[in-house]
Amino acid sequence: ELHGVLERMKLENGVTWTLPILYQVDEASAKIFQSNNTVLLTDENKKAHSILEVTQVYKMDLEYLAKKWFDTENTKHPGVAKLLKGGNYFIGGKIKLIKRSENPFSDYILTPKQNRYLFNKKGWTRIVGFHTRNVGHRVHEFIQLKALEQTHADGLLISPVIGPKKKGDFQTGPILESYKILINNYFPKSKAIIGGFCTYSRYSGPREAVFSAICRKNMGCSHFIIGRDHTGVGDFYKGIS
Repeated sequence: ELHGVLERMKLENGVTWTLPILYQVDEASAKIFQSNNTVLLTDENKKAHSILEVTQVYKMDLEYLAKKWFDTENTKHPGVAKLLKGGNYFIGGKIKLIKRSENPFSDYILTPKQNRYLFNKKGWTRIVGFHTRNVGHRVHEFIQLKALEQTHADGLLISPVIGPKKKGDFQTGPILESYKILINNYFPKSKAIIGGFCTYSRYSGPREAVFSAICRKNMGCSHFIIGRDHTGVGDFYKGIS
């Protein structure tokens, strides 16, 4: 499955899937996982959120993985640096959610099911999704309003990334506040909502742009805005869009 995503950007069943979602561990941890078929997963505060039923423990060449995933092995790329610092063992299996992890911005986080329910209650069938890790500004406002106009959409889902940031990124609080100001003062009434995406950026360029679109489709969006250098970093994906 992983090789299929890396080489063909597809799952074994033929569905388009561009971004590996991996559980990376070191060799010592891999040995523990091999001897335990069921593992309790916790957050940074040691609070349990999921159960992992381990079906496979496998080893990967990290340089190969970095090259295929990020199209570079340069450690100045934050995704490559994080990958190479981890172990070269990975855990596969089925995950069962116990309880969603606590988040200070949980009021802004909607599950795909909740998003679809909200769209249905509002009578929206054509929805433009907008992924962002930056504060709102005039260019974003123009692009979003133009997208609403050109697609004849019923509404706009502004979907900021709510999760860990790298040094230099805007923090979640200011991002949300900036969009609240835009929606309340500059957008057509009842045409836009905020629904945070509880994840973190892998900075994977075009691969992650498609992955972001797939996630918003799951949330109920019919259209999706791909921005300049969407989910890229530095000059690693310059000119690719």
